[in-house]
Amino acid sequence: MSCPWALASETRAAFPHFTQRDQLWNTKLVLSNLSLSVAQFQLTFYSEEGESVLVTTRELGGSATKILDIGADFPQLSIDRGWVAVESTTVHFNGMMTFTYLPTGATTSLPLDKSEDRNLHLPLVRHGHQIESGFALVNRSDRYAMVQFSLVDIQTNTREIRVQVLPPHGKRVSMIETLFDKAPPASARMEVKCSQGVTGFGLSFLQDVQQIVAIPALAFEPVDPKAELQRDLETLLQQQPGGISITLQHGEQLPVRFAAGLADMDTQEAYTPDHVGSIGSTTKTMVATAFLQLVEQNKALLDQPLSSVFPDYPKADQVTMRMLLNHTSGIPAYDGDTLIQDLLANPARVWNPEELLAYSLNLPYAFEPGQDFAYTNTNYLLLGMILERLTGDSLAQVLRNQIFTPLAMNQTYLRGFESPTTPHAQGYLFDPDNALGATPFINAHQMFHGSCTFGDAGVVTTTGDMVRFMTALVGGDLLSENMMDEMVTPSPHSARYGLGIAYGLSSLPDEISLGHNGSFLWGNADLNYYPDEDLTLALQYNLFGIGAAGQAQISETQESALALARIASANLKE
Repeated sequence: MSCPWALASETRAAFPHFTQRDQLWNTKLVLSNLSLSVAQFQLTFYSEEGESVLVTTRELGGSATKILDIGADFPQLSIDRGWVAVESTTVHFNGMMTFTYLPTGATTSLPLDKSEDRNLHLPLVRHGHQIESGFALVNRSDRYAMVQFSLVDIQTNTREIRVQVLPPHGKRVSMIETLFDKAPPASARMEVKCSQGVTGFGLSFLQDVQQIVAIPALAFEPVDPKAELQRDLETLLQQQPGGISITLQHGEQLPVRFAAGLADMDTQEAYTPDHVGSIGSTTKTMVATAFLQLVEQNKALLDQPLSSVFPDYPKADQVTMRMLLNHTSGIPAYDGDTLIQDLLANPARVWNPEELLAYSLNLPYAFEPGQDFAYTNTNYLLLGMILERLTGDSLAQVLRNQIFTPLAMNQTYLRGFESPTTPHAQGYLFDPDNALGATPFINAHQMFHGSCTFGDAGVVTTTGDMVRFMTALVGGDLLSENMMDEMVTPSPHSARYGLGIAYGLSSLPDEISLGHNGSFLWGNADLNYYPDEDLTLALQYNLFGIGAAGQAQISETQESALALARIASANLKE
């Protein structure tokens, strides 16, 4: 089978796949120098994991073409499958690659891939008996890439979604059955959306004639990025129940809001961006901000000992406010098994913070104060109580006076200590293994009184108000530049956690982000600022996983929803 030369030519391109696996395949690379002068070409061979395994050069005369056999011409190559980057600093070139299935001699070809796109259609041959479909996708950059795979049934226009991460210079080759755990519809297409440009092609394997058919990917531009993200979130929530709200904002642009799924499974009330929900430990960033404001007003000190406010707490003279803020105090967790058992035994009980704190009093410190890092809710239970003692106001009033009211966060409140705002999403325990002996979905919103948490996880709000808070924080509206520097400086014992705020919560290891996530009985939340994109993104999900299976499913859905929003965000930027 032959393949026509592409009309365009470049000085940088890629052969997105080669294979010699099991000595059943042979791959040849064809390079053509389009200039009249002799030129040097650098070929870099990468493994599927993105590791550079061989860098070599080849010389081509003017207007010359060279056929390179992967097996014969590169005997030092240590891998049997990967991809090749090709670069010439002086001339334009073109090329193609051929795959031959050695037992039958069946061959297919693809042109050298010169473009990288964020949105690709991967064509698939009509699926059926004796035909398997798949794809190859390459991340040619030195950054991690989020990838959204959407398998679309052309006849019904229904779709399924999977999200994965491609490492720098990494490649993914997969059959559709492997990625989606089932055969694709007879007539299907694969849409790929990425956080950055990628290269790839669709492929089909005709088993009866042992023939591979490879078809180059086609770039496309989203027609309506906002509507497409809404559709994709709804598709995701069909795969896992519950409700999700997302708000994102680029710089000074107006925020864009989304919601999908159910706010109330009993009444089938749809989740909207106006619904409020629990944000769990994302509360900590707000409480830390309120405390740092007191420091700026000379009403508190970062190195002030805990004993100045709680003299009777064990080792209070050795613990500072800074240690509480950055989780280096070593103070034991109050919310262990004993409290959980008492909550389940009497879920409607109304608590005060002192009663919660008492669960930590007779437990040993995790380490000597200031000597290590251990994230614990007791630090922020204490900080909420400290704010009350330093100001003479309730924690709810402190947060309202210093943050909620100035920022017009009109739907935000402290659960169990203020009147709820509406519309209010229900929060559910997701218990797929029936560990609690009830149904898979248990309404925790009506089950536990809001006072069972405090400055550690008690705030309820919308994703819109969350974004309003974070943009004000990073924009300098809540803290001075010097105090913000203090807040984002990690302790010597944790490279990621500052004073109530964390680095690198993104699923991409090489990405800079600043924020906090949260998880409590009423659901999950995520709030992050990405400085490279000047993007703020907030998510709420009204399910809380019970047991390993429940937690894994909730985490996968939450991470997928965040990835969909991140991938779409570039197309939503004006």
